[in-house]
Amino acid sequence: MPALIMLGVNIVVGAITLGFGLFLTWPLCAMVGWSRAARHNKLLAQGKI
Repeated sequence: MPALIMLGVNIVVGAITLGFGLFLTWPLCAMVGWSRAARHNKLLAQGKI
């Protein structure tokens, strides 16, 4: 779900700023992806998934 939210944010920001806003949102997307992957891996290690 967070990936879809970030996709929507990127589309809106990219359209409004003609692509220049993506310099800010793209690293943010990478951080969101990292945090979600880390959370998923932690749950796997604990055997909760």
